[in-house]
Amino acid sequence: MPTMTLRGSATTEDPFAGFEPSTLRETHRGVFTLVRLVSAYRRVGGVGPERTWMVEALAQEDGLRQDFAVLVVERRKGELLLKLAELGRPHPTYGVKRAVYAVGAWLLSRHAQLEVGHESVGEAARELPEDEPGGALPPETP
Repeated sequence: MPTMTLRGSATTEDPFAGFEPSTLRETHRGVFTLVRLVSAYRRVGGVGPERTWMVEALAQEDGLRQDFAVLVVERRKGELLLKLAELGRPHPTYGVKRAVYAVGAWLLSRHAQLEVGHESVGEAARELPEDEPGGALPPETP
């Protein structure tokens, strides 16, 4: 399954402060792919000391639509693990991997002290379109 590890420190207590829905549209190997990051939530309570956030996501690749979530888990101080939640049971397609990468890119663009420690998203780890500020997905326009 696609994962990404970010090392360093977020500049705020809530790494998703200022998060807004965003969409990426691209064609990959002849397949139109749409990735949408919808909302970010912080888990309250739960088992263990780990802080956890969930980013609600959608990947549409031609006729295949997958609704799922990307978990961001603070495994220890200075390390965030991004992985798929079981919610929606997504298949690890290019669009799903791109969503994991997009969440990581969003965090990297807002927290300069973070850097990629590891990723297993393959070719989905290429740069997001340059016309998007900070290399991250742009906010949705109404």
